[in-house]
Amino acid sequence: MEESRVLLKFSGLKVGKHQFQYKIEQSFFDLFEFDQDFSSPKLEVLVELEKKENFMVASIGLSGEVLLDCDVCLESLSHKLNEDLNLIIRFAEEFDDSEEEILLLPFNAYQVDLSQYIYELTLLNLPLKRVHSSCKDKWEDLPQIQPIEQQKDSKDPRWEKLNDLYK
Repeated sequence: MEESRVLLKFSGLKVGKHQFQYKIEQSFFDLFEFDQDFSSPKLEVLVELEKKENFMVASIGLSGEVLLDCDVCLESLSHKLNEDLNLIIRFAEEFDDSEEEILLLPFNAYQVDLSQYIYELTLLNLPLKRVHSSCKDKWEDLPQIQPIEQQKDSKDPRWEKLNDLYK
């Protein structure tokens, strides 16, 4: 399964721009232990790595499509993805990925694993409402949940007995 990871080997590359292309399918998403709410991913990742003397900039472009289930009729719905992410890669004493767009790698690193970034980029760009265009009318006809207004003045007699204990 390790062959499904997206590893970018930058050791030995000259200063300048370099392009890498990866195909992402179901085996890639099987590496992650989360419930997946899409199927049949056919994605392509284009990484443009600009290597400089002290750091690198990786521009990650994700495009392709996944199948989702329609929230109304539960039939398959094709959703196209076309997203970008810029990642600054710097070198430090130890690994640190706590910042969103800055990755710190140890000085002795020779490759970077972009799998988590691609996984998150895919998941974060899935729509919350997944509805066919033919089901949009049905979606709007569904009853909307309204909050129940609670009466502030009504007092439960059981609680009043307990309040008498405090007096």
